[in-house]
Amino acid sequence: QLLLSEALYKNDYAQANRNELLKAMAYFDSIHTSFLAARCHYMNGVGFYEMDSVIPACEEYMKAIQIMEEHYPEKTLVGLKAKYLALAYTKLTELFSDQYLHEQAIYFGKQALPYYYRYYAEPWHIAWILTRIGIHYEMLEQWDSANCYFNHALDVLPDSSSSMYRDIATEQAFLLYQTKKDTINTLNKLKWLFNQSESEKEYFSRSAIIGAVYFHERLYDSAWSYLCPVFYESSIVELKKQCAMWLIEICKSQNKTQDLLVFNTFLATFANQSEVSSTLKSQLTGVYDVFRQDKIEKTQQQKQKEQSGVVVFVFSCLLLMIVAIVILYKKNKFSHRMQQAALSGRLKRSNEALRSSLEIIKKKEKELKAANKTVVSEKSAQEKYNYFLHSEICQRILDSVAELNADQLRPIKTNVNVSEYKTFALSSTQQALFLKTLGLCFPELLDSLKKLHPALNRKDILYCGLLLLNVEKMSICVLLQESYHTCRRTALRLEKGFGCQQSLNDFLFERIGLS
Repeated sequence: QLLLSEALYKNDYAQANRNELLKAMAYFDSIHTSFLAARCHYMNGVGFYEMDSVIPACEEYMKAIQIMEEHYPEKTLVGLKAKYLALAYTKLTELFSDQYLHEQAIYFGKQALPYYYRYYAEPWHIAWILTRIGIHYEMLEQWDSANCYFNHALDVLPDSSSSMYRDIATEQAFLLYQTKKDTINTLNKLKWLFNQSESEKEYFSRSAIIGAVYFHERLYDSAWSYLCPVFYESSIVELKKQCAMWLIEICKSQNKTQDLLVFNTFLATFANQSEVSSTLKSQLTGVYDVFRQDKIEKTQQQKQKEQSGVVVFVFSCLLLMIVAIVILYKKNKFSHRMQQAALSGRLKRSNEALRSSLEIIKKKEKELKAANKTVVSEKSAQEKYNYFLHSEICQRILDSVAELNADQLRPIKTNVNVSEYKTFALSSTQQALFLKTLGLCFPELLDSLKKLHPALNRKDILYCGLLLLNVEKMSICVLLQESYHTCRRTALRLEKGFGCQQSLNDFLFERIGLS
């Protein structure tokens, strides 16, 4: 019944087996199978939320979290367990977000975030929760925090062509207007994003934000042209309500009596909801306070328990040591002194021998490093390049590129999602080895590049090194797991920073003495 309930939820069907799930939940609770019990409580919360029973849904999500965190040590909350905790905290984030309880939504969003990383969630899932946190900081007018989370969300996404990327960029553009009142740049950016819209939801949300900017600037005719289509054509109720509020103000200023009646009539249908919403917010805040206080107390108890355990352990160890010392001392005082003297002498001789060995090893290491540098430095430019080209790491990279291109019936397109080729990506170890080899073969190149462009970073050096291997751009994108547009921007930035008069490839080969 639990698996059936989860399958219904995953496929966007209503919870059709509520009664059976409640029996399953009672059973799992009774036999203390914590993970299964927590999953049942989570799905029970889903069922309550589908029936608009917000408070019971909230309590069930919290119950699922409490079961997991009470019965499993922190280090074991990984994989599927971490995923369920991330889902439960996300549900609470959405629940409190729907009621515009910003501080609570931020709290639960931040609680969810570490669990997303623990089960290696998809980038857009992580970007989504980061964006939700940023939006609530924006509503609280904590601009710096909001911008920080928006930037983090953009960094997580693998490319800039997705609707989520445009959603976040829209939030940042409106944030620019709110903080700096940069109307012209804000509207230019918003209109560009508006023209990129691929769905009705995206189109209307962009239109509403542009209308909001015009409204706040008191450019009512322009605001009217963007807000009216949202009100009359959109199916998103919250968006229609917000637009109606702005349009009412415009009608009042321009004496549009007939239109004013339409918008007031629409908002009147939600008049009773404000009182209900106020009561619901109060109840939710109470449930949140109890949950938060309970978590704080349990965290403190756990710390006290750990500290008590450490104190008992240390005290026991000290007591055992004292007893052992007293027994040994009384058993044979003279023998003990002789043994200590002998041990002290052996330890001193051992330390001297060890110190001598370490000095010899360090000397050999210095000689070996100097010899390696001499071997490379004495070679001609072509010999250095051949040494670099035939190094183990470079050959591995070239083999990987050959395999990547051999698998493709057609060349990789520039708009492809490079995460589909993760198996060909350079690992952090391979990147480190490649950079080390590049530095050994061309130390003067790296020094000269850094002088020309002091802002040169690790990824820039990797990009330059791969160009020296004559790896084509889309293969570089795959190896570094960067979109084509990101790599193209990197190339343009480097050409500008180096002051190139020719292509970046020709410039790099010229710098190592191979034109």
